[in-house]
Amino acid sequence: MRRADVALKLYHPDALDAQVAEAARQFEVWEGNAILRLLDVHPEYLEGEVTVMPLMPRTLAQMDPIFASDAIHYTRRVLTALDFCHGRDVVHGDVKPSNVFVDGRGAAFLGDFGVRDFLPDGRRGHTLEYAAPELVKGAARSVASDVWAAAVTLYELLTGELPFGSRDEIPDEEVAARIVAGDYRHPDHIRPYLPLRVRHFLQTCFEPDLAAREIKTADDMRDSLADLNIRAEWLLWSQEGYVVYWEGYEVVSGQRTGVRYAATVRERPRLGLWEAEVKRAPRDGELRKWRGVPLFTGTRPEALHRMALWMKNITSTGEP
Repeated sequence: MRRADVALKLYHPDALDAQVAEAARQFEVWEGNAILRLLDVHPEYLEGEVTVMPLMPRTLAQMDPIFASDAIHYTRRVLTALDFCHGRDVVHGDVKPSNVFVDGRGAAFLGDFGVRDFLPDGRRGHTLEYAAPELVKGAARSVASDVWAAAVTLYELLTGELPFGSRDEIPDEEVAARIVAGDYRHPDHIRPYLPLRVRHFLQTCFEPDLAAREIKTADDMRDSLADLNIRAEWLLWSQEGYVVYWEGYEVVSGQRTGVRYAATVRERPRLGLWEAEVKRAPRDGELRKWRGVPLFTGTRPEALHRMALWMKNITSTGEP
């Protein structure tokens, strides 16, 4: 047998029934090529039972920052895994970036299936920040709640933040209330250059009323993601002192073309003003001032607003 590094997952003794249930669900769907394989369950190892799975170098939670095309690619991979699970009547129950494992080749695998709704000590079997409104109100996990969690995962990959807040920042009750009300933080406040279609897509995903929610299945969400048109993607590389700097790439059909962008908002202390400038480089070329786009000068908020407009236009149409 070929040697390989593996990861061992231990459970609290009171949760062994949940461990067996998780293992049973994961073994039911191990054939799915986007699902992390569960290799074995050892009845006696170390201080109790453990599940054995391939050792992965990282999870999506460890891949911040991430470009929009990568965020959409990984989310579609998660949805492929969920579609396979749901086709076999298996609900994952705890979809989130830390449960999506990425191997050395960059392929993603959904793992760590959620345990039963509540463990003996009162802890949740799901993660509150990713829970759908109906789950927060006490309903059982479902296909729709898995898809909701996938939408929260996409939002987090795109923005670096959680749409309804984090329990590290606000009380559980406030997070739950925001989820039930569908009161999510619009990405304009975090990544104002995301195209309008992405913002509308997220709004559709975060409809709190299950009956009115248009996207309820993994297949629906995967098809909707394929229709999103992102002509450019950006990452904020520096926001220190007198300069704010973004790096961008042109995207066609989900693939980078090799055309690069740079967007800079820079302070001119002697003038008491800020300058906004966007540059473009053809394939294998040098970054140069974008022809026809004048240097903008104003206050810091004005310069940042002007840059957001340029970047949003480039993201949606390919032109500032």
